[in-house]
Amino acid sequence: MRTIKTYFFIISLLFTCNILYGQDDQIFEEVAVPAEYEGGMGKFYKWAIQELKYPKDALESRVEGKVYVKFIIDEKGQVIDDSIEVVRGLNESCNNEAIRILSACSSWTPARTHKNKKKGYNVKQRMVLPIPFKLPNN
Repeated sequence: MRTIKTYFFIISLLFTCNILYGQDDQIFEEVAVPAEYEGGMGKFYKWAIQELKYPKDALESRVEGKVYVKFIIDEKGQVIDDSIEVVRGLNESCNNEAIRILSACSSWTPARTHKNKKKGYNVKQRMVLPIPFKLPNN
């Protein structure tokens, strides 16, 4: 009988811990305070354009447009590299360059569940951003 009570207690404890701390696995798309690149999205795009290495085949084929990339920002404000995925692309080399850009970007301010820092906490957030490929003017 004592073994059954011990077993039940351990199961209850694990279940409670999962409820209290299980939010680590949750990925949000809508939050009270969305994740943001340090310095704002204008700074992100300025950095991305400077960092972008236009693929040679895309230059020769005169490919331009936007690659839409889906990714996750974790609770610490880091892009989770294996979460980066092209949602709508241009061609393979541009798609790969857009993934490289997001893998190389620095910290973000993580998403929060509440605007009041004392009430909310940091969470993972899934985002989709366009990475622009614009041919240089000659």
